[in-house]
Amino acid sequence: LVSAGGFASLYRDLIVYEPGSFPRLKPFNDGKASIRGLEVEAASAPAPRLLGLSGTVAYTLLWSETLRGAPDVVGRDLPYRPRHRLYARVALEQPGWGGHLEAHWVGSQYHDARNLRPFSSTTAVNAGASLRLLARPDLRLSLEVKNLLDDRTVVNAFGNPLPARTVLFTVRVANPERG
Repeated sequence: LVSAGGFASLYRDLIVYEPGSFPRLKPFNDGKASIRGLEVEAASAPAPRLLGLSGTVAYTLLWSETLRGAPDVVGRDLPYRPRHRLYARVALEQPGWGGHLEAHWVGSQYHDARNLRPFSSTTAVNAGASLRLLARPDLRLSLEVKNLLDDRTVVNAFGNPLPARTVLFTVRVANPERG
């Protein structure tokens, strides 16, 4: 499956958060702004002959622009709106087990309306695996590792640091069918 699409939005009185005093964000009215972009996605369904292998890749290209406001911000990118985003995932699924690896890349973006305070692009890598222990009842164990590379520079959309490597362990029991 491959899909592509475009989008455009015109905002009036858009609230944008910018650094204020101390490490706090303050809301500001951006007056008028436009956002437009393109999204492309390619995905494959699991192919049984290829060991249940599937993959997904998605890319977003975003243009944002301040249309009204102070002269030093008109025409600039909106804060916290990265121009580029890329997501990729590969998974291997079998009846009794599975695993996946995914990467999220977010391009550089700005902290402020004047585009004077950029913060760099970030990449996060996650991985996971699951194992079915019983068929009846359906008992599965899952392990997922977020920020697999333990990159301490990864930040969220507002520039706040994300957690270091995180390990999640899940036990799932599905109700047996009643007959």
